[in-house]
Amino acid sequence: MRHLAWLLALAAPAGAQSLEADLRARISGFPGTVSLYARNLDTGAAVGIGESAPVRAASTIKLPVMAAVFDAVRSGKIKWTKPLAVRKADQLSGSGVIGSELSAGVKLPLADVVHLMIVLSDNTATNMVLDRVTANQVNAYLDRIGMRTTRALRKIRGDGAQLAPAQGWSDFGKQPENQRYGVGVTTPLDMVTILERLERGELVSPEASREMIAILKRQQDNTGIRRLIDAPIANKTGALDALRADVGIVYSKGGRIAMAIYVDGMPKIDYGPDNAGSLLISGLAKLLVDGLAGPGQSAIRTWLPRSSSAGRLMTGSKPPNEPTSGTWGACEESQEPARRGRQSTEDGRGRSQRTQKVNRGSAVNPHGEFSRTLGARGAGLSPATAP
Repeated sequence: MRHLAWLLALAAPAGAQSLEADLRARISGFPGTVSLYARNLDTGAAVGIGESAPVRAASTIKLPVMAAVFDAVRSGKIKWTKPLAVRKADQLSGSGVIGSELSAGVKLPLADVVHLMIVLSDNTATNMVLDRVTANQVNAYLDRIGMRTTRALRKIRGDGAQLAPAQGWSDFGKQPENQRYGVGVTTPLDMVTILERLERGELVSPEASREMIAILKRQQDNTGIRRLIDAPIANKTGALDALRADVGIVYSKGGRIAMAIYVDGMPKIDYGPDNAGSLLISGLAKLLVDGLAGPGQSAIRTWLPRSSSAGRLMTGSKPPNEPTSGTWGACEESQEPARRGRQSTEDGRGRSQRTQKVNRGSAVNPHGEFSRTLGARGAGLSPATAP
């Protein structure tokens, strides 16, 4: 098998070898671990680094949570118009606006709460959702769509100075060996698979998939994948003291590039927009788009950590009848909340410095899907095993 991998590596096109070299050079010397996977959904070209190794999901777990909510609405278990009351005891510090800017007692429709969970990565909104569609329900939905590694573990606790008790555990999250992952666990490969199925209209329904893509396009964190790329992007970010993550689809002229990038183990806590993790993700995202969207890129070789001698070639072609996309629309608790004068937040208090005006979302129609024609108000755990 090693001889076969070596022969395939020799047979890889020059562009594939150049992309690999560029990725190696960009990651070299980074004080932490890197896991990523990217795929051109139009050509099948793909590249991965430890793409199947479990990683802390941080707030990227909110993407599968959103999909599970859409599924619950479609099955009639809950309605988009259901009012959710903001309770004082549930308001969390950290990213978002419900915990800091809204009054207790305010009622928001489920649709608006889901918008805030994604667009502003609102922690309180996430817990309000998980009170209605539990972590176990999210995991049951993931099982049904074939995602066996990605799991929601529990509700969010807030920032390091105001940690709420850990609540809302899933059965998977209750297992001691899984609690190091915090709110959720995933792999870059799983996240790209979820994104690809969304883009192809295969999650919940074609209409629901399109609406989820539209919500992801309104996401407000521009520090990672969005930083250097001038193209429409649908994505969801995540942040912990030592981690940054970004998963999304770049609608480039050379194809739709789905990617998931996780960096963990950073020694310095920095919630500024130019922290090392966000800068690395932005650079890697640009390399991936340039490398996978380039002319003639039909096969990209996956490379594994230096300790591995194995490699493999990923090839693919554009699937038949593939839908087009022209009209498609925190951070974890810290054990040292005052470390270096910076409190930890569960997915991204630091991001709020760059948060822009919340885009207006879509309203709900009586059939349970979102209407695109009406306007509605969108009002240190140890790092996980990494390559």
